[in-house]
Amino acid sequence: MHHHDILKLDDLHKFLVQQLMYKYSNNLLPHPFANYFTPSHNIHYYNTRHSSNYFIHFARTNVRKDTVKFLGPKLWNVLSNELKQSHSIFCFRKKILP
Repeated sequence: MHHHDILKLDDLHKFLVQQLMYKYSNNLLPHPFANYFTPSHNIHYYNTRHSSNYFIHFARTNVRKDTVKFLGPKLWNVLSNELKQSHSIFCFRKKILP
């Protein structure tokens, strides 16, 4: 069996959510998404090591944990600063793919 560089469904879902977070962080999404995620610096008004991350809202159920509102910040916060600061979505995609 040959490897055809096809992502598994879970990996594809994570990849798409990470792209959404990149677009959100760089203001590339339509205006209705302007306040969809909460930057950590809006929660804690003092400077912390993770102030550039997004706040992860509490999720009691597994269904809630699979939503973009929860999964987006969770996946984004673990990325390196180098990935987060990619110059374009194309560079980001290229770096993020396994």
